Amino acid sequence: MPTRRYTTPARRQAGAGILSFTILVGLAAFFITLLLKLGPIYMQNLTIQSVMDGLEDPVEPVGRNPRKITDYLMRNLDINGITSVSAQEFVIKRTDADRLSVVLEYERRTHLFFNVDAVLTFHNQVEISTQ
Repeated sequence: MPTRRYTTPARRQAGAGILSFTILVGLAAFFITLLLKLGPIYMQNLTIQSVMDGLEDPVEPVGRNPRKITDYLMRNLDINGITSVSAQEFVIKRTDADRLSVVLEYERRTHLFFNVDAVLTFHNQVEISTQ
């Protein structure tokens, strides 16, 4: 008995064409650009927040004096190389008889590409005890 061979019509191999590859490269370049442009700004904000968190348990006591608190913050930000925030941007408010709230709200604008800019807004807050 002869064996039968069933043949199927020849199919072309399908894969990513030049258009698909170009779109993929463009999307990868877009997200890498976002990462490289916005990543350092977010890292600076994390540093600012960690300096502000250091007020809760400082190495040297800052007390109730807003000027000492601001000096402590600016000195530690300067040590960490953060120059994008000024002392006037910190708002220090009394919340209770023995608690202070230190608030920093700021925004950063950075150029991405062509005529597209990104505006990043940040709100950092920490409550400290004055006793």
